Amino acid sequence: MLDIEQIIIKELNKLPFNMNYLNCNVGDYEAVDRSVKTIIKEHNNIDILINNAGIQIESKFSDYDYDKWQKIMITNFFGTCNCIHNISKYMKNGSTILNIISIHSKIPRANKY
Repeated sequence: MLDIEQIIIKELNKLPFNMNYLNCNVGDYEAVDRSVKTIIKEHNNIDILINNAGIQIESKFSDYDYDKWQKIMITNFFGTCNCIHNISKYMKNGSTILNIISIHSKIPRANKY
């Protein structure tokens, strides 16, 4: 386990409510499905989904090759869809889905385009 994961788990355990942390490649539909089933097995439902996974590539958009573009789309777009699709069937009325977007939607990176 990475040091940052240990730090996150330690901090999550301090919260006054029950929260799970799973390391998962959100771009892999089957991995998301397995993670969701692990949570459901332990808790029976999911109250909140926070979509926060995202990657960026430090180069001009015009310099992206197809593989880089695919990697971004698989994580940033399909990863969000994979999570929502797998988790929404276990959410009850009053549950929440929170999608966090990049700061670059408000503050563009210099020399990006």
